[in-house]
Amino acid sequence: MTNTIKVGCKEIFELSDKEAKNYKCLGRAVGYGIGLCLYQAHKHCQDFANRVVAYRIIENDNVASVVTEKLEKQYIAVEFYE
Repeated sequence: MTNTIKVGCKEIFELSDKEAKNYKCLGRAVGYGIGLCLYQAHKHCQDFANRVVAYRIIENDNVASVVTEKLEKQYIAVEFYE
């Protein structure tokens, strides 16, 4: 079963690394949860809610790892796609 999250009135689905190659990346966000990552993407990507169709959680992201270590709270990196 594919993981989905709600963005506005629609759901977006999680991509595998292989699937992501078939989509255009809108940007990457780092946050302490998917909600904060969505907020950052919405704030910095024009017409994000209408354009986004999928996301991918980036494993072993350097920025997320450094922030996690410094703040002692688990951060994640997420890429969003159209």
